[in-house]
Order: sequence, then structure tokens, then C-alpha cells
Amino acid sequence: MIEARIATGLVVHPDGNLSIAMEGRGPDGIVTVLLRAPPSLDRSQIQLEAILPDRIHSLCLDGRGHRHALGSDGHIWTDRMGTEWAALQVGDEQLTGIRCFQDEIFVVGEKGLRLRADWAGQQNQRYLDGQEPFFRALAGPRDNLWAVGDGGAMARFDGERWSFAKGFPEIDLRAVAVLPSAVWVAGAQGAFWSLQGENWDDHSSEELKSVIFCGFGATGNSAYMAAGGDGLCKVSPEGLSFEAWNHPCTGLVQGRGVLYLLGGDELGIHDGERILRVSLGVQVDGGVPAEA
Repeated sequence: MIEARIATGLVVHPDGNLSIAMEGRGPDGIVTVLLRAPPSLDRSQIQLEAILPDRIHSLCLDGRGHRHALGSDGHIWTDRMGTEWAALQVGDEQLTGIRCFQDEIFVVGEKGLRLRADWAGQQNQRYLDGQEPFFRALAGPRDNLWAVGDGGAMARFDGERWSFAKGFPEIDLRAVAVLPSAVWVAGAQGAFWSLQGENWDDHSSEELKSVIFCGFGATGNSAYMAAGGDGLCKVSPEGLSFEAWNHPCTGLVQGRGVLYLLGGDELGIHDGERILRVSLGVQVDGGVPAEA
């Protein structure tokens, strides 16, 4: 029997259906239960897709709709063929961010940046040899891709090469969002900065020094930041304010007009006005998921 209660990764497919990674524990330790769910999250229609013998903490889609997931110990899991998940080894370090494109996957972690581009040969390339900050997050299109990490580390990919951003305070960064006209970064000590043109603006608040921001998202006309154990923080022209969400929030995933809140034993679905709480706890016995 495997019991899983906490959603650690989620992606929205083009047809609106969801793939949800649920951290579980079985007889041999930590596993990930992968579910396919309809947009309504009707429990009667949720299906078990796979059980992966790894702790998965992020899911993404590439340009062809194939799913990829970050595992532990330098593994990327992929179902590129749509039939069976397989683990690809890109190193032995902790991986913390992933971004997928048509035929490429960029991953970041404790030894900098990596690229996997040759699926047939299962080859990968490491960028920034000799300059290996612990990067924590990755976001943006291929020609404006940003990575952020410990000690204020920031790097930008212009489609051909990486370059380091200089002069940022030595604050550990955990999240980055690339908008049409700006770049947002956030992290420890309540740090929240935005780049418009060539100038960085500091939106941090002394009252939030104990907060660690770890994700960005938006729904309706509002933007939000995941605030880890402190829940969910709303971003507005008037400043930062906390939403009523009494669960840890360690990740935000954009959906079709909604924002999914990950991290607690309930999945939050924010429509811009209210948050719907959904329990996805399952027990898996004999390949059939049942409510936990």
C-alpha cells in the first residue's frame, strides 16, 4: 500500500487536463504517484498513470507535449515516447529548476546549469564550468532565459550564450518570472526586485525579513508569490499583502484562468477572488488509486 497526500508538481496539458505528482511513501521508502486528472478535479475521473521510485519535485512539458520531471541525485524523468517513464542521468547533484523547449531541456542546480539536447545519444552539456553557483530557479523563453540562485547569483541566456548579471545584493534568490516588459526575482529575507530596462527596483519590505519567497504566479488581474511556510503573498501597486491560505505554499503553477497552489496536504485553486481547497490524498493498492 502506498499513501500520497502532498502535491509536489503539476502541469496543465493543452486539453486542460492535469498531470499531478504526489509524494508518497511505500514499503521501500519515498515514491511519487503520478495522477491524470480532469480540470474539474472530479475524483471519480482521476486516473493513476505511474509510480516513480523517486522524489519528484517539478513537472514540465516540452514543445511537443512530452512530460519531464526533476528527480533526486541528478535524474530527469521523461515519458517522451508516451509509453513508459525513464530516468536520464545528467549528473549527481541536486537539481532545482527545469525549463523545456522543443528539443532541449535546461536544468539548474547545485553545480550551475546544464542542457540536455541529444535524446538519442542521451548526452548533456554543462555550462559555466569553473563558475558554479547553486542556481535555484529558471524561467523565460529560450532567447530570454533567466536563472537565479544563492548569493544573488543571476545569469541570462540570450539564445546563444549565458552571461552573469552583476551588482545584485548577495541575497539567496529562489524565484524568477520573465514578463513581457520586466523581470522579477525574489528570495530570502523577503527580497523582491524588478528589472525594467536596465534598472533594478527594490520592492522588499523590512516587515517581511523573515519570509522566503519561492515562486511567482498570476490569476485575474493580480500577481502572487509563494511564501513557503508563510503561505501566499499578493503583489499590488500598494505593496505586498498576505492572502488567507493556512497552508505552506512552495510552488505556484499557472492554469487556464486559475492558479494552482502546491505545498500543503490540500491543493489550492485560486481564481483571483477565492481559493478552492481540494484534497487529493490517495492510497494506491494493486494499481488502483482510492481516497486516502
